[in-house]
Amino acid sequence: MSSHLYRFAKLLEIKYLTKQAIDAENLRSQIVEHIKQMLANAATQSSSGIMNFPAKVASDGIKLTLDILKDGKNVTVQKVSVSNPMLQPQYQLLADQIKKYLERNWELFPYKYQGDSVSYDDFTFQLSYGEESGIAAR
Repeated sequence: MSSHLYRFAKLLEIKYLTKQAIDAENLRSQIVEHIKQMLANAATQSSSGIMNFPAKVASDGIKLTLDILKDGKNVTVQKVSVSNPMLQPQYQLLADQIKKYLERNWELFPYKYQGDSVSYDDFTFQLSYGEESGIAAR
């Protein structure tokens, strides 16, 4: 009887303790599209602390690109670029606004996928907004 319990315990140990997390890279397209849409939605609400950049991008007639790094629980907006360099200063505050928003709303990044944990180790992605990107101003 004890040998059966021992084998069962070993089986459980192998199944649950050696379970590895899914690399966020494997879910890249779903994560990027989700975060892109959530930021555009949040920007329409003044309580989010993010300027309404989709409307501003549409009004300025430019393309906005954000480079974001998610490493574990840390989020960094590495770069904010606009297609018209003359308007770059108007969008600089956006980096800090988005960083704070994503840190406050960490649940926007999926941490479970089909029961497995998702690992964000140096997960860098780019979001683009503007006429070509498919996100309309609200």
